[in-house]
Amino acid sequence: MALNIQNVHILTKSAHERAYSLGLGIQEWLRERSIASMVYPNAEYSPDLTAARPDLILVLGGDGTMLSIAHQLTDFSVPLLGFNLGRVGFLTELGMDDWQEGLSKVLADECTCSTRILLAYTLVRSGQEPVSGLIVNDLVVSRSGMARLVGMRLAYAGEELADFRADGLIVATPMGSTAYAVAAGGPLISPELEVMEICPICPFLSRMKPMVVPSSGEATIHIDHPTQETFLTLDGQTGMPLQEGDVISITQAREQLRFVIPSQNSFVCKLKRKGYM
Repeated sequence: MALNIQNVHILTKSAHERAYSLGLGIQEWLRERSIASMVYPNAEYSPDLTAARPDLILVLGGDGTMLSIAHQLTDFSVPLLGFNLGRVGFLTELGMDDWQEGLSKVLADECTCSTRILLAYTLVRSGQEPVSGLIVNDLVVSRSGMARLVGMRLAYAGEELADFRADGLIVATPMGSTAYAVAAGGPLISPELEVMEICPICPFLSRMKPMVVPSSGEATIHIDHPTQETFLTLDGQTGMPLQEGDVISITQAREQLRFVIPSQNSFVCKLKRKGYM
């Protein structure tokens, strides 16, 4: 799909002087090419700040900044392009040294737009309103502090998969497969697939193994025997304590993210560049 870029929002990692300075430099570079842009620190950004819808959002930071911006979006049709100022930066495409070349290719339409699925979760607790939201990378049930195992029952598409105790459980999108899930022994998954990864964390006396299933089905986690410090963590950014009897359901969301991918950045190339292969 061809990009007609006339208006750009440049979002920088909050309280990061280097990111904001780079944002101003990109703004001037775009102005010289007759492209309008605005620079916002992440914490000050709202998608409704301007009447003009952006044709492209540039995210300057790392994976955490990209995750934060993705959760703020109201128009998921606007493509994202990340500039890595962090460590791994797997959700980003360009760096401090190659951004001019990469952005020139994007403006010349020498790039692709890749669609990535999101997962939707719902937490149901007796006597309370359900809590729901979107997952970009992963949802994690885990213990915190005391080394006590969490008792869970796991089902998918109405069939029980396991009744087990573990340090926790990860449900990840393909994008999230390169994060906590791979450290816990899960497989790397192409981000363009429509699947979800279910990965137990140190299961005790259980045959439960990491598995990949279609994201169109619903995974359900029943919390049977929580510790006093069992938490639900969403994309590594927000969390809430869990209680016995809580039920978490996860399936593919209606919304999807769009990422601009410069022509030279294949999934395998990125895996090699980031040290996964």
